[in-house]
Amino acid sequence: METATQSHTTTTTLGGRKRADRDTALQLALLKMAIECHAAELEPLLAGMTTCSTDLMRPGEIQLFDEAELATRMEGAKKGSERLLEAELKKAKSLGAIRRLATCPAASALDKLEEQFPHFAEVIAVMRQRAALAAVSPGRVFSMPPILLAGLPGVGKTAFSEAVARCLGVPISRVDMASVTASFVLAGSHSSWSSARPGAVWSLLQTPSAAGLLLVDELDKASEGNYPPMGPLYTLLEPSSARSFKDEYVEVALNASHLMWIATCNDAGAIEPAMRSRFAEFVICAPTDSQMPAIAHSVYRTRRAHASWGVAFPERLADQVANEFKGCTPRELAGLIEAAAAHAASCRRTQIQVSDVQAAREAYARRTTPAPQRVGFI
Repeated sequence: METATQSHTTTTTLGGRKRADRDTALQLALLKMAIECHAAELEPLLAGMTTCSTDLMRPGEIQLFDEAELATRMEGAKKGSERLLEAELKKAKSLGAIRRLATCPAASALDKLEEQFPHFAEVIAVMRQRAALAAVSPGRVFSMPPILLAGLPGVGKTAFSEAVARCLGVPISRVDMASVTASFVLAGSHSSWSSARPGAVWSLLQTPSAAGLLLVDELDKASEGNYPPMGPLYTLLEPSSARSFKDEYVEVALNASHLMWIATCNDAGAIEPAMRSRFAEFVICAPTDSQMPAIAHSVYRTRRAHASWGVAFPERLADQVANEFKGCTPRELAGLIEAAAAHAASCRRTQIQVSDVQAAREAYARRTTPAPQRVGFI
């Protein structure tokens, strides 16, 4: 016969279990309500993913690909003795399906970027706004719209794009559309081709980051043909379709919607309207005379840091020397600074002076000024 104590214990246990069940049911109901309430925000994160990764995903990360799909493709590559493809898939697996996104850059990093590129202030203003948005987002995830930089050659569009990648701490890949003849460069070529290779998008995503920067240079000079190189961009620049992008060679769906894009051109009017409309467009003018000294200081620091002669020269240009570069383009600056340093060294000095810059500019002018045509008589 059950004693009173045993009966009391059993009743207490059953009561506790019922309360626990009610609490669990309540928590599940609240969770369901939260998911339904935030369905619009959650759907982009889940789109294209048929199974969950075995890794734990935290704020500021996404699932780049479906592990089961990658495993199936890898098995096919093994059976077909496709060694290059197998190596690419193995690398992707080793990096993991969960990849990190770009995070909010520090205000000081954006200040430095504007100091180096003052004539890109409008673009940097957009980056500041997006940084403020990232600062209040889970995981502090930073993103920016596809950007088109239009302007004359030599104003620093490519150099600025590379500096943006450094500022954000993300990998960068560059595609020169003037020399590209087919879509293979961006989206890969099918493995049935003898020269099949993955494209720039897959290669850029073969890093721990899912938010690299893809620089598309000379977009207005893209060629036409049976496989137009701009074709994949129509998919990649739309977040909804980029979430399930497939490289033609790898044939595994990737969430490429967090890649950042900067395109450059000289004539935005030469770009097909449907493509042009996918970008936030900025016209970049040549730096003003008042902006050039700051740019000269920046270029000098960069050249000094990377050149073998840099250790012999001081860390900073004299202000009066930096003022001598007014009227130059950013593209000319690096060459002129190198030439001025060489002129100083030939004069047995390890500091650039005004006379060195003047000598470098005079030599540059002689090289680039066309020789006068001679008039002859018969």
